[in-house]
Amino acid sequence: MAPTPLNLTDNDPRYLRKWLVTMPVNTDGTDFSSRFRPDSATTWDVVLAERQGLINLTRNFGESKVRRIAWLKTTIHSDTVQVRRIDFGFSDEVWVFINGKYLYVDKNLYGTPVAKEPDGRCSIENTSFNIPLKKGDNELLIGLSYDFYGWGLIARLDKWMGWRQSRG
Repeated sequence: MAPTPLNLTDNDPRYLRKWLVTMPVNTDGTDFSSRFRPDSATTWDVVLAERQGLINLTRNFGESKVRRIAWLKTTIHSDTVQVRRIDFGFSDEVWVFINGKYLYVDKNLYGTPVAKEPDGRCSIENTSFNIPLKKGDNELLIGLSYDFYGWGLIARLDKWMGWRQSRG
C-alpha cells in the first residue's frame, strides 16, 4: 500500500477550513439572481476542507447535468478593523459577500477565455482580492455555481495575525 502523500497545508492556519453549506439549487439557466441567496429558512450543513484546503462540493453533491448554485458561509473573528488579502481558488463561478455587502464576482470556466490558471482548474492561485474586516465577527458568504465537471473552493488569508476562523 502506498503511503499517504504529505499535505503541507494541514498545519497552515491561514486556510479557511470550516464552512457551512446549503443544498444546491437549480438555476434554470439564470446567471445569478438575489432569489438564490439564502434566507432565515435555509438549512446549513457542516463541510470541512480536504487536502490542500479544498472544499470539494463534487464529493458532497455529485455531478449534475444542470447548472446549480450552493452557498457556503463561515465566520472570521477579527481582533481589530483590518483588511486582509484572500488567495482564492474556485470552480466554476463565485459571488462573494462580507457582512451582507457584495464584495467580489468572478468566473473560472474550463476551456473558455475566462479560465484562470492553471487551465480553469480550482487552485489557490486562481485569484486574490481584499476583504475588509470589522472588529469582531465577520460573515463571509459565497455563492458557488457548477456548470462543468467538478466544483469547489480554496480560501487562504495572507497573514495569520489578528484574526481566527471562529466557526463554519
